[in-house]
Amino acid sequence: MVKRVQQVLLVEDDRAVSFMLSEYLQIAGIRTISAFTVEEAEKGLAEHRVDAILLDACLQKEQDGVRFLQSVRPHFSGKIIGISGSPAGNSALRNSGATMSFPKTSCMAIIGALVSP
Repeated sequence: MVKRVQQVLLVEDDRAVSFMLSEYLQIAGIRTISAFTVEEAEKGLAEHRVDAILLDACLQKEQDGVRFLQSVRPHFSGKIIGISGSPAGNSALRNSGATMSFPKTSCMAIIGALVSP
């Protein structure tokens, strides 16, 4: 039996985008732990049990999200869904082990990816 995603770590440095995605996730019945930096994301993973990670490719520094993905992928078995404002960012996320990746403008596809088995 496939377990439905119940709690997500949302790693996005743009607070407006983070708020919007968090609202959509809550409507879909998914709890959200928000992180705006790699350090907050690491703390979130240490303090909370999450089923999936929704991750921006570029946080404060170029490719911070990609480096974070590379560090957690070996020991995180849940979905890691990348989001980026650029095709290069989405490609980097997929090449680094993201389960899938979407443009930031594809909110409904992102939510669908989280709620499907």
